[in-house]
Amino acid sequence: AAVDAERGVILSEERVRENPVKHRDTAFGKFLYPGLRMADYSDPIGSTDIIKNAPAAELSRFYRAWYRPELATLIIVGDFDPAAIEKQIKAKFSDWKAATPAPDEPEWGTYAAKGPRVFDYEAKGLNREVAATWLRPVETRPDGAERRTEDIQDAILSLILNRRFQMLQQSGDAQFASASLGSYENHKTTRNIVLSVIPKPGKTKEAFSQVWDVFHTFVAQGVTADEAALIQTLIPALRSNAEKSYTTRDNGGIASSVLSDIDGDSVFMGLTDSLAMIDALPPKVAREPLNARLKVLFAGDGPVFADYGDNISDFQPPAVMAEFTRISGVETKAYAETVRKDWPYASFGTPVKPATHSIDPDFGFGHYVFPNGVVLNIKPLKYAANQVTVQVDFKGGTRRFDPKTPRPLPLTFSDFFVGGGLGKLDIGEIQRTLAGKVASVNFMVVSNRTVLSGQTTPADLDTQMQVLMAYTTDPGLRGQSYAQYQAYVPEQLRTMRSTPGGVLGFEMNGILHPNDWRYDTHAMARAPQVAWDDVASVFRDSLKDTPVTVTITGDVDEAKAVEAVSATFATLAPRPQAVTYAPGADSTGFPPAQKEFVFTHDGRSDQNISAVLWPTSDFYTHVTDARGLFVLAGIVQNRLFDELRQKAGADYAPQAFSSMDMDFPGFGYFEIMASIKAGDDAVFRSAVAKIVADLKARPPSRDEIERVRAPILQANAKARLTDGYWHGLMVDLAADPRARQTYRNLDDQLKALNGKALSGLARTWLKDDGAIHVAVKPAPESSKP
Repeated sequence: AAVDAERGVILSEERVRENPVKHRDTAFGKFLYPGLRMADYSDPIGSTDIIKNAPAAELSRFYRAWYRPELATLIIVGDFDPAAIEKQIKAKFSDWKAATPAPDEPEWGTYAAKGPRVFDYEAKGLNREVAATWLRPVETRPDGAERRTEDIQDAILSLILNRRFQMLQQSGDAQFASASLGSYENHKTTRNIVLSVIPKPGKTKEAFSQVWDVFHTFVAQGVTADEAALIQTLIPALRSNAEKSYTTRDNGGIASSVLSDIDGDSVFMGLTDSLAMIDALPPKVAREPLNARLKVLFAGDGPVFADYGDNISDFQPPAVMAEFTRISGVETKAYAETVRKDWPYASFGTPVKPATHSIDPDFGFGHYVFPNGVVLNIKPLKYAANQVTVQVDFKGGTRRFDPKTPRPLPLTFSDFFVGGGLGKLDIGEIQRTLAGKVASVNFMVVSNRTVLSGQTTPADLDTQMQVLMAYTTDPGLRGQSYAQYQAYVPEQLRTMRSTPGGVLGFEMNGILHPNDWRYDTHAMARAPQVAWDDVASVFRDSLKDTPVTVTITGDVDEAKAVEAVSATFATLAPRPQAVTYAPGADSTGFPPAQKEFVFTHDGRSDQNISAVLWPTSDFYTHVTDARGLFVLAGIVQNRLFDELRQKAGADYAPQAFSSMDMDFPGFGYFEIMASIKAGDDAVFRSAVAKIVADLKARPPSRDEIERVRAPILQANAKARLTDGYWHGLMVDLAADPRARQTYRNLDDQLKALNGKALSGLARTWLKDDGAIHVAVKPAPESSKP
């Protein structure tokens, strides 16, 4: 009975994983490896026939044959006495003996070269792509310096070629949306090098030709002197990062590294050996050895072209092969990069010293206020060596925008803002100018602030602050990335509709924020008709006339960080001390009047997602309830796991969670969701009703509560030893002073929860008449495109 229940669970996972990409990859594996075990190895689920029908005795035989001591590896990392641990291991495992003779290793076969050829595959919801794969024999040499040097050279060659693709893409002349070179290994069969091309809509042949021309030039002429020089500049930073990060690794990360090396037949290296290998790199990654390696990188069987898409009639296999043959015979032109410009944002005027400085009494971070009103909060930390996180918050966020005014706030993606470059440099020029520097930019608008952020190193903090300041004061807002997105919308919508999860993600904001233009994900469908100037105006408005707070955490010298802010954001014109919110901006419109939502997807006919939501409230109005509902969600999820997985075999990983907003008054919800077989919505609803009714009637036991609470408390303790925890704390404190008390009392509030309180929360918030039911079902075959 237990085995039969688990069959349904695994079949549920198979349903969830089902999508056009999986089908494509399975078909490609059979095309590449006919007659070899790898041909049927692309799907980790395995054969559904075996899952449905394999006898329990056969599964038991498999377990006894393969789960045996000589195949087991025990990894222990931490602060312990090795002698004591050795005794415990012997006591626990010394009598473990294999129950059966050792089975023979599976025969993977030998790959046979077949020469250039084309694989084609069409499926609804599949994005257009043309890829080329070269296959070479799997590596059999023991791990050593020679192998590692070759792997590093291969990675560098991929980096250089991908950089050329990126620069062409950013120039505005690219016919492709993306192009990249990568590699992977198919277990004991082949090592594959893959060149992937995602064309712009309607430009498949042009994209392929352009990318193949860049590739052909690279292979024929090799790495340039400038590219080789750039690689040399990266090695000192690589060494510094390796040395500094070695002592800040956590036990889990070390264990994972050891396991990965064992699985990959690699040697786990200590710091001394790692640094020695880095120190030996410069002559091995100079121009000549890189170009020598390039001559063998693509020497494997192939290329095997893969022609994928919803419709491939624009560039079919014969045309792919003909274009490959044509370009391969064309003499290449000399490659030359655009001249590298100087960085024009090194100075923003005379640096301004802070007006006040204090130390936070509870959490010990430095708090500075500059004469223009800009605030700096900074906490040096050593949890992640050689890493500094910088965040600039512009207060207001979505609440500065009228929910009833149709502005394209949902279209303000980071790629559009960052990809627009700066006033004096486009994005390609920025990257060439700052080559060798570690600086990044991300943009997002959340409910209470607009955020510019980046990660850097202590050595490049000044550059990171200059980049963020430049994007604040002189954003280029060029629209090439947005124009590319507009062309892709129809294809993205088809892909979204190919799975129930995609549809739910697309539609959920309409339930949580009904009739609110700020959260209208259907703006994506309208993007082809929305002008770039309208999107750019939202970027501009979200950054202007609002208080600014800079948060810096990580491996940073506080005095140097203050100097970096003094030279950048402290030079801004005086900022207002408060922000003006738009009328009605505090409302989300939740809950909706409608209680039943049914959407359809175009994927497999047995796929379905069912969910139920209850409106709750915001976090700060009901802090204790927020803690309790978080734990209650864990209890519901565990019970749902028992009901749907263990008993009914209906879902692989049902979910329950509570979200109580920290910004919008009164906004919060409790959600339960499961990916179940189409037609089983009643099974889901019945299980949810049973669990909720029981929690209302009978308090959960202390053991059941502890099963959820203990991992939360452990996770909290572990989080406090990370930069991310402290960064989030400081950002939350700057956004709302009420956060101070919640951070102080978090664990105490969790420990105070008991069964009676949790049962009361179920009665208070999970009311039958408040439930909102959502289902994503398969569309009728007649309505699918």
